[in-house]
Amino acid sequence: MDVSAGIEFEVSARREEVHERRSESRESTRQPVTLRLLPLDEDSIRVPAYVMDISPGGLGIQSPLKLPQGAYVRVRLQTGVYLVGEVRHTSRLDDQYYSGVQIQNITA
Repeated sequence: MDVSAGIEFEVSARREEVHERRSESRESTRQPVTLRLLPLDEDSIRVPAYVMDISPGGLGIQSPLKLPQGAYVRVRLQTGVYLVGEVRHTSRLDDQYYSGVQIQNITA
């Protein structure tokens, strides 16, 4: 029995599974933004960050702050548009963090 064929099939199936979860294409960028954890109150700080990639349903954000999974954030784009989204995952990226944020609402 060829074990490597089974491993190759499993890796291929996992790649297909990840691709299926991402139903929207992403566009790479590096746009400075300001984000705040919700709910907004007098203690919420403004955190400088960068949008690293964007799709119709989400953002990839690089920031110095480790955003907790499940938290809601408000992201202010340079155009003055605000996006509200849920943090789906966060991982370490050198001395920063990379978070995937699913967009919930857009306001001008």
